[in-house]
Amino acid sequence: MSSYLPAHDRPPDGYENCPVFLMRYLDYLNNNRGRRPQTITEAMLVLREYCQYVHYRRPFHEPPSTWDAHKDMGISEMTVCELAQVRRDDLEEYLCFLDNVAHNAMATIRKKLSMLRRFYSYLMRFHDELGIQFPEGDPAAGLLLPPVGRSQPATLTPAQLQKLVDAVTGANYLRDKGI
Repeated sequence: MSSYLPAHDRPPDGYENCPVFLMRYLDYLNNNRGRRPQTITEAMLVLREYCQYVHYRRPFHEPPSTWDAHKDMGISEMTVCELAQVRRDDLEEYLCFLDNVAHNAMATIRKKLSMLRRFYSYLMRFHDELGIQFPEGDPAAGLLLPPVGRSQPATLTPAQLQKLVDAVTGANYLRDKGI
């Protein structure tokens, strides 16, 4: 087990289920990129989930039956070559899976896609060291999601505001009503 995170920052199940290439990426995030422990833990969880999806769903080309079906399956024997075979449409299917089956919010899907882009960028940068080739290039490059609209603050209607002002009572009635 790597020692790049203090014991209290490790998730309960640790990093035992991570393949070697994923452990190297997490070490890279810590040592070369100076990421915070919480960021590394989040990256580990997202990338492990993605690797489980690729390792157990992609070879069969079957739609997943339930969201949790692959969660407990081990990926420690997974090779980085499996990720090199992922095409852009496979990645788009995964994003649809996150939306339609896992019911992730669009902001969560965007965050996961961002982590996948950085991970594939790392794989492309160090493909010689890792001994892999991407026949179709980086599958995450140029993949876009619809923009998330800005949320508007919740405001009271004039009738609700008047009801709130009229509800003020007590010893400091005038001050509270003015506020």
